[in-house]
Amino acid sequence: MMIPVVYLDGRHDFVKPAILDQLLEKAAISRFRRAEGWVDVATGPLRGRRRVYSFPERRAALRNTTGLQ
Repeated sequence: MMIPVVYLDGRHDFVKPAILDQLLEKAAISRFRRAEGWVDVATGPLRGRRRVYSFPERRAALRNTTGLQ
């Protein structure tokens, strides 16, 4: 299966899923097409993308104050 992609410079192409993963890691494309429609890499939901939160872990603090394990 080939996946339609749009590179940062506006060029269109079709790539295999393994290549799509590499392009996403390198931030080399601006969007790609899923069955549901086009996904904007900058704003769209991407599988496997891990979000890093800079908030303190509240559950650990709760366990410490309530005696819960």
